Amino acid sequence: MGSLLIEDWSYDSKPQDIPRDEVRELVGDTDKNRKLVSDTTIDLALESQNNNTRLAAAKVAEKIAARFMKDAISKSGKDYSRTIAIAESYQNLGERLIKQSSNAVGSAAQTRVSSSQALYGNGDIRRGAFRTGMFNTPEFDPRTELRDQDLLDDVRNEES
Repeated sequence: MGSLLIEDWSYDSKPQDIPRDEVRELVGDTDKNRKLVSDTTIDLALESQNNNTRLAAAKVAEKIAARFMKDAISKSGKDYSRTIAIAESYQNLGERLIKQSSNAVGSAAQTRVSSSQALYGNGDIRRGAFRTGMFNTPEFDPRTELRDQDLLDDVRNEES
């Protein structure tokens, strides 16, 4: 694989403080003697994923996998097999990171639902008079124009 510019690779061993370091740790790009992706690549991945480090790491892992796949083309025999295996490992890592990220979002949503259920399951708490969708009827929907004929039809239907 091609080498990176020394100036465009950094790692400060502070994943809790520096999102770029967390991404590097998630993809295993922490060895300064074997640099895999540039700071710019990670920064762009973070930006495109709204600073979600797991999703950014998944994008970076996919990029690393693509580089190894491209590199495998020029190899043969054991070198080819080893390079393909590395590429597949990074591809699998990217998929796992995406799954972990979606599981984290799912568990956060589940926690919120559980909290709401606990809150509204408590009989001591008085619920408000307003609720979601309480105006979702034709009479209150501003997008629906009622005509006099519609009102007359409704009255006739009620009388029948």
